[in-house]
Amino acid sequence: MNPSNLFSEIANSKCAAFVFEKAPGGASRFRDRVIFYYDGKVRFERYCMGEAAGKVCELTALSLDERGTIQWNYDDCSYSKKDEAPKVLTGAGRGGLVFDGKVSLWQKHSELKTDPDHGYGFFKMLRHRWFKK
Repeated sequence: MNPSNLFSEIANSKCAAFVFEKAPGGASRFRDRVIFYYDGKVRFERYCMGEAAGKVCELTALSLDERGTIQWNYDDCSYSKKDEAPKVLTGAGRGGLVFDGKVSLWQKHSELKTDPDHGYGFFKMLRHRWFKK
């Protein structure tokens, strides 16, 4: 899959990012999310479910290469299972994404108009919407 199609779709929507969440299934104790920003940045978040609910890990990547390989900065996270983050965007369809050729579908969860905690505040997004920069 060509990731530039995904990023151009996000940019054309005038959103800061699209959030994709792994489809629930199995006995997973985690909720995994991948956030794609209009400028090509990618973020992975893993949340623990249950009594100790909360964010366990957050990884960032500046971009994907032309084959869809995500260049995670593994130094950002001290969580021992950080290597479980998706590595390659291998497909899209049925309203979601497929990573690493696995059967599980990552469904579009939401569209973020802004994300001030990660550098995509109101004024930056306003400038992007007006000037597409």
